[in-house]
Amino acid sequence: MPAVASFGGLGEFQIDAPFAPGGRLTVMETGLTGIGTSYPFDRLQVVGDVRIGAADENGCIKNFGGGTIIGTCSSDVRFKKDVTPFGPVLRALAALQPVHYYWRAAEFPDRHFGDGRAYGLIAQDVEQVLPELVVTQEDGYKAVDYSKLPLLTIQAVKELTADLDATKSDLKELKAENDMLKMHVAELERLVRTLLTTPLRQ
Repeated sequence: MPAVASFGGLGEFQIDAPFAPGGRLTVMETGLTGIGTSYPFDRLQVVGDVRIGAADENGCIKNFGGGTIIGTCSSDVRFKKDVTPFGPVLRALAALQPVHYYWRAAEFPDRHFGDGRAYGLIAQDVEQVLPELVVTQEDGYKAVDYSKLPLLTIQAVKELTADLDATKSDLKELKAENDMLKMHVAELERLVRTLLTTPLRQ
């Protein structure tokens, strides 16, 4: 059976499958858009799976400035200028405390938080060590840009690797020094034994 399109009295628009209201597309008067739901809570809410990209590569989800959030995104050096490496971040990342929590959903019904156990960071804590990851929204509440954490983690792993390599090098030098000391001790022991077993001349 064909889909049914309808306009609500307040400017809402819906495309529904017969006998399955809200099953396809809803655009609310406020601009909230739902796919698979008649009552979207965000600018875009999809009930079900989302597939992006082409047959041979994933698509790219970008932020407002065209930067990468996730996916297979443009990264060719020919598109970029003023490229600089990250500075040290290991101590800052180590200071972050991942937490389990529950949303105060009943106190903030307009946020449409879920009631299940969630995982994440506390924005105020992040702001103390990595303020570039935190934004203060128009309503005064703070948010964390989680999309940058994987790149910061790569930088932290590089720092750990460099520290480990330096430690290995130090251990190698210490072992060489220890082997040399053992040789000196063995030579001294040989000389002492020689002195002890050599008769004194009268």
